Amino acid sequence: KYLGLLAMSKILKTHPKSVQSHRDLIMQCLDDKDESIRLRALDLLYGMVSKKTLMEIVKKLMVHMDKAEGTMYRDELLSKVIDICSQNNYQYITNFEWYMTVLVELTRMEGTRHGALVAAQMMDVAIRVSAVRAFAVAQMSSLLASPSPPLSQPSSRMAEVLKYLGLLAMSKILKTHPKSVQSHRDLIMQCLDDKDESIRLRALDLLYGMVSKKTLMEIVKKLMVHMDKAEGTMYRDELLSKVIDICSQNNYQYITNFEW
Repeated sequence: KYLGLLAMSKILKTHPKSVQSHRDLIMQCLDDKDESIRLRALDLLYGMVSKKTLMEIVKKLMVHMDKAEGTMYRDELLSKVIDICSQNNYQYITNFEWYMTVLVELTRMEGTRHGALVAAQMMDVAIRVSAVRAFAVAQMSSLLASPSPPLSQPSSRMAEVLKYLGLLAMSKILKTHPKSVQSHRDLIMQCLDDKDESIRLRALDLLYGMVSKKTLMEIVKKLMVHMDKAEGTMYRDELLSKVIDICSQNNYQYITNFEW
């Protein structure tokens, strides 16, 4: 089996159609007990991708991922899905909204060590593909809205990484498509209550960039509420400092009522 897959991978380079017709058989090798055969089949599928076959191959890999035994092999499948989709600057993707939904599905895979990789892909697509930015921000907001699991659970770190990188991506998108991000202000404000300090501080930095004459008072009011219930002097001091930074930026550019 291993040598048959290896031979097919060599034939694929010169006679792709001869190999493409056996795609279902190659997919079955992903269930083989022998890990070397499963990995060889994965490598072969990578080379079989085209604009026509991408969605079908990814769909089947996702099914295999759901029933795969062992975190290590599931991680390998996840990594391969991203490699397949992102190869040659996303050459084979014709629908980036579809890819964003695939990435969101990947975030729900428990126990993975590839949380940063998935989030980085979401950020890269959102920044590169202007047509999908509004949709991408909506998908990222769904990650921010997801409750973090207890810190004792393996999936906790994944959730933290996704939230942090989701906020980071939003801060980059904010510069070119502010309206796409502004509509999720309340959700970003909720991140100020997150248990993870890095997420709270990233949300604060994002809010700083969202201020306008219209939004200043509302943002400051909400920050003051958070300040009252914040735990820990250090974080309260950070909130206080950010309120002053927000109000005084660009020579008090956004203040319309100095008595306020």
